[in-house]
Amino acid sequence: MGPRSHGVARETLRLSQRVVLQIYRQGALGPHEVAPVELCQLGLVGSLGVRQSALTKVLTRLVAAGVLATDRRHVEGQPRRLKVYQLTPLGESLARDLRRSFPGEFMARAPSTTRAPLVAPRR
Repeated sequence: MGPRSHGVARETLRLSQRVVLQIYRQGALGPHEVAPVELCQLGLVGSLGVRQSALTKVLTRLVAAGVLATDRRHVEGQPRRLKVYQLTPLGESLARDLRRSFPGEFMARAPSTTRAPLVAPRR
């Protein structure tokens, strides 16, 4: 008997699936956009309610599998650039499949479309 697609408990989704959906909710970043905190480990730990050690292992596996890509960028409210995670085309495809399979999980937050542009650094 497979998981139900409506009324799915959080425990039904694996942490890796929850990470993919959480990053998908944030939307894609442009090349000069400041990233929301939800796209770095600090924000993912808070929004997913997991330990950083568990999250780090999952993120490493998702990057190795080609589902996520990393980049160092400015993050909202942070004093320095941090590693930011974004979905690759493979990750976006996976997220769309998960969204169809677990619609209740995706509706927790709509994708964000407006972000602050990156301000040129002082020299």
